[in-house]
Amino acid sequence: MKYHSMRRGVCVCFGRKAAEGHLLSSRSRAPRLALHSFNPGFLFLIVSNWLGLIPMLASPTNDLNTTLGLALLVIVMVHFFGLYFKGGHYVAHFFKPTPVFVVINAIEEIAKPITLAFRLFGNILAGEILILILLKLMPVWMPIPSVVWLAFSIFIGGVQAFIFTMLSIAYFAGAVKEDVEE
Repeated sequence: MKYHSMRRGVCVCFGRKAAEGHLLSSRSRAPRLALHSFNPGFLFLIVSNWLGLIPMLASPTNDLNTTLGLALLVIVMVHFFGLYFKGGHYVAHFFKPTPVFVVINAIEEIAKPITLAFRLFGNILAGEILILILLKLMPVWMPIPSVVWLAFSIFIGGVQAFIFTMLSIAYFAGAVKEDVEE
């Protein structure tokens, strides 16, 4: 019992240290703010992803409105804190290396929330649809493929929450990083 709880604590500590390392390696001025902002988001995502695995419940993240709302919230936070910490220099980075790149950078900023939302939505929805299909196709006396797929879906739900959170932290770190003059 003691070993199991210690192993879980090591995993949680490792995940937190990985996020802190990512933020600190990007020369961020606000790592604590980001971690306090994104830790509850990660917990919300992992619980939301796993809710769909309970019979008669649907994941909130299998609805595109939820995932788009979460992605837009992340992007608004990224731009807000980028402006807060860097001011006009944050806007100026859209025009680098030449002003022609403002169009490409604008397309990139539009694509970020769309890709965040559709990645989470598509993977969670596909997992829930496959669980339903397996439950309909498999006889009651053959639960092993369904249990294996359910365990795989638990793993995928955790991975998708981790990916969404780490991409959000990467966007945040990129927005508030200090520019290195060469």
